[in-house]
Amino acid sequence: MINALEEIDHLKSLLDTLRPLPPSVVAEMKQRNDVRFSYNSTAIEGNTLTQNETALVLQDGLTIGGKRLSEHLEIIGHKQAIDYIETLAAKDEPVGEWQIRQLHQLIMYSNSQDAGRYRTVNVMAAGSGYKYPDQLQVPELMAQFEQWLSASEKHPVIKAAEAHYRFVSLHPFSDGNGRAARLFQNLLLLQNGYPPITLLVSDRAHYIDYLFQAQTNNDDLSNFLDLVCKRQMDALKETLAVAATSGELMDKKSKACKRALDALRD
Repeated sequence: MINALEEIDHLKSLLDTLRPLPPSVVAEMKQRNDVRFSYNSTAIEGNTLTQNETALVLQDGLTIGGKRLSEHLEIIGHKQAIDYIETLAAKDEPVGEWQIRQLHQLIMYSNSQDAGRYRTVNVMAAGSGYKYPDQLQVPELMAQFEQWLSASEKHPVIKAAEAHYRFVSLHPFSDGNGRAARLFQNLLLLQNGYPPITLLVSDRAHYIDYLFQAQTNNDDLSNFLDLVCKRQMDALKETLAVAATSGELMDKKSKACKRALDALRD
């Protein structure tokens, strides 16, 4: 874990030397992340649209034959939620319950009845049988979660991952908790200058297992943190590769670009 964080810090320091990133680089990375993140995050929850189909929905406004309207709306709502967290990150203000409720409203674009409302029933995790906190405790636990957010001084990547875990373990909403947790994690990363990460649909089995392991083993997040750190390194390397090969930055910051490219080759 220590080695992973050192590598993350090194890659971020290289990225910081290239900032501010040109609009062309920002636009390219946003297009990639919007499609990839929306596809994978909704696919983890069972959406059957492929990544190419997701791109057609988001970029061209097309509907895909044979796919449910609700699946299209999930993709659209997720993209709106991405735009929302980017807006929040740009404001650099503390975030808490109110922003989480707004985020959930966007995620639940296709189900306005439950959007932004804490659950009113007791639930268990499908498959594992893990019992989430009593529904009567949710408002108080969410207030405590907000207090923890403001007080925690952990490494930004660790804090974002732990916030993800704490949120899904509270399971404050009847649906959309996983998508909300992954988006909120990225909000915390963006606020601290890190690129957003994507937990892949191919990660799904390990991702769910690691969360359950922590929930039933004294909050041992080691495996989950390893996964998050891996995906953060992927995001940093991709962003560095795009930025360091852009014509504008190569003209203005050639030495910094060379250092970044050399680091990616190691």
